[in-house]
Amino acid sequence: MRIENFFIAADQAADYIPVVSTVSNLVDLFQKTVVISNMKPTTIEKAHYFSHLNKKSKTRCAVLLIPVLGNLAVAIYDFATRRNNKEYMLKEIERDVSNAKNLGDKLRNDQEFMKELIQKHPITSKYLGNELRNNKAFMKNLRKEQLPVRKRQTDNPNSFKTRKEMEKYEKENPVAWEYLGEELSNNREFIESQIEEDPKIVDFAGEKLTDNDTFMQTARTKTLRYLTTTNAPQNIKNISEKLSKDEEFLKLLLDEGDKQNGNPEDNKKPNLYYGCACRLLHNFREKKSSFAKERWEEILNEHPNVAEDARNFKPAARENKSPLLIKSDLYLKLVTINPFTIEWVEKTAPQKGSQRTQFFNAVLYAVQKDGLALNSISSKISSWNNKQIQEEIYLAAIKQNAKSLEFVPEKFKKDIEFMKKAVDANASIMSLELVDNIRKELEKDPLAKAFAANKKGENIEDILNEITKDPQGVAKLPDSYKKNRDFLLRAVAKNPEAYQYIEGCTFKQENSFMLDCVEENPKVMQYFTKSEQILDSWKVLPQKDPRFVKEAVQRNPEAIKYADKSLRNDSDFVWSLIPHLKENQIEKLGPHLSDVDKSKWPQSLVNLMGPNSKSKN
Repeated sequence: MRIENFFIAADQAADYIPVVSTVSNLVDLFQKTVVISNMKPTTIEKAHYFSHLNKKSKTRCAVLLIPVLGNLAVAIYDFATRRNNKEYMLKEIERDVSNAKNLGDKLRNDQEFMKELIQKHPITSKYLGNELRNNKAFMKNLRKEQLPVRKRQTDNPNSFKTRKEMEKYEKENPVAWEYLGEELSNNREFIESQIEEDPKIVDFAGEKLTDNDTFMQTARTKTLRYLTTTNAPQNIKNISEKLSKDEEFLKLLLDEGDKQNGNPEDNKKPNLYYGCACRLLHNFREKKSSFAKERWEEILNEHPNVAEDARNFKPAARENKSPLLIKSDLYLKLVTINPFTIEWVEKTAPQKGSQRTQFFNAVLYAVQKDGLALNSISSKISSWNNKQIQEEIYLAAIKQNAKSLEFVPEKFKKDIEFMKKAVDANASIMSLELVDNIRKELEKDPLAKAFAANKKGENIEDILNEITKDPQGVAKLPDSYKKNRDFLLRAVAKNPEAYQYIEGCTFKQENSFMLDCVEENPKVMQYFTKSEQILDSWKVLPQKDPRFVKEAVQRNPEAIKYADKSLRNDSDFVWSLIPHLKENQIEKLGPHLSDVDKSKWPQSLVNLMGPNSKSKN
């Protein structure tokens, strides 16, 4: 077999060598005329070499007897015929895919051959013949087979490590529509029929169509229908590049968003259209569209539900060609509405100036608003060199939501000093399994230990006892405690100084809550500050406000002791309190009024207050 193959290869090579071809083909003619003519057909088929000679025409042998001219004629003929030889061209393409450029017109327009070839080597789509490029059924089926493969690859965030890898894939796997023939690309019926299945086809429509306003309006409507059918804002990435930068399409999206926003039933679910428009924002920032900016200002101010749509946005590498920059006012506004959009920042923080400050402030704001937003930015923060800023952001996230500890890098979670600060920020992290490995060390902190023992909230006396020792502990408690009115009143009763460390609740400076605190422990009045919510006199300290003090004394007579001296020693003011008090309350009031002039008061009232109430004058 090997010897026969050698002779076949030698004979084929000799055909292209002048003089040598003359000798070899004289031998071939002799064998064809004398030897092969006397052999049985079955014997010829079994012998590969003789089978090769039998298929070689006598005309070819005769032409090759002429040196040079014969070789040239045969070479030209072979090149022309082999370009349309399936077996030969497949071997050549397998050897080097660039050889597909030598395909003959017959093979380029052979449906079965090209389909098989493109399945193996998608890049060979560009060598499709003109007949196939304008064949509706063939091009439609080609794209149909291509879509799921490309989708699996491009939708997987781990498919490409770098942009170059992504670009290489795009180059080697071109979209079938890219090679539509001129006739088919301008066939309105065909293009419109495909938009709802694959809206990217609009990018490959011919100029005759894209210059037609009626066609473009149809394209916008059908693309909108595609988004409505798929019902996921992420699918905006599948629309055409042309429409993603088309102001009329953006207006259409926003109009539909307004309709949904105005419908009470539809408004209960995330606004698909606002969500889609949100993902196109950076395209219009690039174009500096005044309409887009003004409309977005309005949406972000009036319709915060757009943030819910943005929450799950994770732009793929191919979408993120021009990432939203921190300096964009619209971007900052979106972050303030929805902290999870912080993931749209650049991979590295700006190195200088006001942009750097804005960047850190935006990240800090995001985690303060929702600690779990740390998940969206954690990988970028971990690459920064400034440990102090990293720590500040991590602690802010933990303070807002203890579960955000999960997204803090391991090196910080193994740092006992950092973890102590984390416990100070939010003691409820002690209930998480994440701290099991350093729990013993952390529980040396009294408040952390108390919280760990009562993480289910059955008994909070230990926590209250710790607050008695350290009133600042109130600020370290989880939100469930800091927003619990009854618990805070108990804390103030234990230690009134705790009042000044209450934070994270809306009622701290409400008139009713402050009076409740006074009723529990009047000493708390020492820690009251100016408030816009205390009656109508917000410019005056509550200790100086006659109406506040009057009501406070009714709740707890000892409150007079902590009222401002100007009220406490005002005989008329104190006299005005008496009618609103019971006898036992008047008795308690007496010891605190030794400096009040009681000369005009009934002696029976002075006696009721006791000997300690008598004026020193």
